[in-house]
Amino acid sequence: PDMTKALMDFATWCRDVLRDVSENSSSDARDRYRVLSFLLPGIILTWSTLFKIGRVQDEGIHALAAEFIPHGMRVFESEGAKSNPLLRKLCIKMTQRAVLLCVTDGKDAWLADEGTRDTVEMSIDALITALDDQDTIVRWSGAKGVGRVSSKLPSSFVNQVIDWILE
Repeated sequence: PDMTKALMDFATWCRDVLRDVSENSSSDARDRYRVLSFLLPGIILTWSTLFKIGRVQDEGIHALAAEFIPHGMRVFESEGAKSNPLLRKLCIKMTQRAVLLCVTDGKDAWLADEGTRDTVEMSIDALITALDDQDTIVRWSGAKGVGRVSSKLPSSFVNQVIDWILE
């Protein structure tokens, strides 16, 4: 409770870094290497861990989870991530943990919210896309994510996910 302001400040800084990296691909090679090799994996691993230990009741973490999913997907699809399997794996891990905060056991309130439903669909699409990745660690992370997220979905949605995978 006493760290809420610090968390929000950190979230703002992370959003700025993630946005800059996904929008600005033309920086000097040394700085780009530092950002792709150390800064981005650190940021994404930090948020992945926060989403894992965060409680659904914590509105701040819940809101940030839905907000960070598109940022993670932009990094996953960026040019720099194509040659960095660790970064792609961490993006998928963060996405699955963030979406697990949006889709909670026994609570279908998220179904009524169009924005959350779209975020969940976008996340599942990203997890399924990871199943076709060239690197095994990314495929495994995607498979674990699809399984964990599917276990929290209503059965009608699970059938759609299975159909989506089989297509």
